Amino acid sequence: MSTYRLQLVIGAVLATASTAHASRWGVESDAVSWPTGGYHGSAWFGTEQVRVRIVKALFYSPDFIVPEGFERLRNEAWEFFIDVAWRPRPARFEGLWSGIGLELYERTIRDASSDTEADFDALELAVRTGYIWRPFDAGFYVNPWIGLNVRLDGHASVVVGDRTYSAPRVSPIASVKLGWQF
Repeated sequence: MSTYRLQLVIGAVLATASTAHASRWGVESDAVSWPTGGYHGSAWFGTEQVRVRIVKALFYSPDFIVPEGFERLRNEAWEFFIDVAWRPRPARFEGLWSGIGLELYERTIRDASSDTEADFDALELAVRTGYIWRPFDAGFYVNPWIGLNVRLDGHASVVVGDRTYSAPRVSPIASVKLGWQF
């Protein structure tokens, strides 16, 4: 799909959503990024049915995911998503939702035996589904989610010292976000 077509689709979705429903916006942060030594910041704008998100994140993949002989897989990302609530509720984007987006990664991996590092990048299609739960009658919410990333472009493998790291084509992913809707 060309960039022009993608912009047209996003514009049409937002225009339709904004004429039928009141605008909403919010912020989120992924609770798993922080303990790994990273960060996650997300801002979104939309309605109770459709939202557009932009994310800036840095996180380190857990050791049990990184292949033996490597360590410190650093992931820095810009992410762009369109999310849709399955059953929109008045004045709130909540409940079961699904989304699709693109993620642009800059990654660094280290050879555990020599401390040699290599950089590589990837463009990934991301599919997500989750559930926004509000434990209080306020803007705060908890958002557990699962998804899959599929590498569309970027390095399939990278030489690190005398070893080769092979990046997975498909990656399952899950986490929990904490957010606030204004």
